[in-house]
Amino acid sequence: MAFEAYEPSVVVDDFARKIDSICVWNDTLIAGLSDGSLLFFQEQQQQGSAQSSGRVLSSWQVTRVQKNFGKRGIQQLQALEDQQYLLSLSDDGVQLHSLPELQLVSTASRTARGATAFAWDDARQLLVTAVRKKVISHQLDSSHTFLEMTEYELPEPVSCLTWVGTNILLGTPKSYWLITPAASQAMEVLPGQVVLMYPAVQPQLLFAAGSGHAPVMARLASGERGVRMHLRVKACSQLTL
Repeated sequence: MAFEAYEPSVVVDDFARKIDSICVWNDTLIAGLSDGSLLFFQEQQQQGSAQSSGRVLSSWQVTRVQKNFGKRGIQQLQALEDQQYLLSLSDDGVQLHSLPELQLVSTASRTARGATAFAWDDARQLLVTAVRKKVISHQLDSSHTFLEMTEYELPEPVSCLTWVGTNILLGTPKSYWLITPAASQAMEVLPGQVVLMYPAVQPQLLFAAGSGHAPVMARLASGERGVRMHLRVKACSQLTL
């Protein structure tokens, strides 16, 4: 008998609009749509409706619709752990909004045009963003303002990226790369405000990604990072947990 690590359940099927991104915030599923809207889903248990296995059936309902959150599609979403904030990537760049109010708090500089993906390090409050052939890092300070720190150059556009400990793993159309940031240096950017700066280093080529498929990186359940190669992710009209 095959082992089932988890049992998927459909949240939304045959949805009328295209879903570009999703994230989980507490008990809420947030979906970013291609028209720039946000949808908030919450699970509603159906009382007295149990299957033979003893599991209670549930359904997901839209509890909130936020129109015009972005000018166009919402490419990426991430709710910050243990914080009431939402990171998003759209034509407006990488932005930080408060939750649940969705008030704009800060925008990462130089991410409004050409940004394709971001990765967040919650422990160090560090953001890295892929912008064409560059990777730009920002630190979120105590006032929740993004401070630009370092810029890294790549020979081709960056498709995806993630943190691997203190290193940055990148995927481009043809290759995978690793950036090992140099030792941090304390720098006073404003009177009494000190941030850690990381000098730019040369990215290291790891191996070829092949051809015909865009690289994708996924965080493993253990908290480590992993790479799924040759997997193409397309916008969908179905959400599955």
